[in-house]
Amino acid sequence: MEVDMNKFINFDKMQTKIYLTTLGPDQLVQQPIGSSNPNNSVTIAIDRVLRDIMVDISEINIIQLVDLTIKLLAFCNNDVKTKVIIAVQQSVNYVLSKISQNFIDEIDVVIPKNTQFSEFLRIVISFFSEKAEAWEKQYQQFQETKDETYNDPLFKKINPLYAKRVAGFFEHVVTNSFSGQSLTSIVLNEISQYLVTYVVKKIFDFTELRERERKRNVHSAGFSPKKISCSLCGGYYFQN
Repeated sequence: MEVDMNKFINFDKMQTKIYLTTLGPDQLVQQPIGSSNPNNSVTIAIDRVLRDIMVDISEINIIQLVDLTIKLLAFCNNDVKTKVIIAVQQSVNYVLSKISQNFIDEIDVVIPKNTQFSEFLRIVISFFSEKAEAWEKQYQQFQETKDETYNDPLFKKINPLYAKRVAGFFEHVVTNSFSGQSLTSIVLNEISQYLVTYVVKKIFDFTELRERERKRNVHSAGFSPKKISCSLCGGYYFQN
């Protein structure tokens, strides 16, 4: 199993967007969430996230979304998969509780409701991946220098094979981000800031793109400014 974290984070983004936005009520697979379902915990966790971000789950094929999540986290054990989804739920809830309704409305514009889980999942995976990469960097420094300042007891437990080592660091980071069933307060704040930074940049980029399109339309040959009558002087003026 070869793992490239950068490729992993950006796994089929366009295909995923198309995949999720084309799901409709007619494609909904009604499958009971029971003990016979091997992905029961993942399914329940995703269902909770979708409800928390107020998605109309009748328009989402949860089973296919579970399948997508499992593919993205294929290198993790089931407990870590579930914890990643719980991290999405808790961090998104925390952010939504702190921001204004206007900001929430802007998020819904730049990230459509039916793709929000996929987008937030990728952000959280990226957060944990950066933490795992920091461990990998420290491990390599220790291997190269044998300097004990870089050593850590974890290195004796981790599988030395690169792919399994990177996956092991990822699982370690996720597991140690929790205290019981909740993210630690430090990690919750870090992920929340990570999420907000990502979303603010996305809103900014969207606004910039919209403004460039507006200016392009204004200077196009077929653009006609709106003629508005003036109630004060009886004349008129033009508005872009």
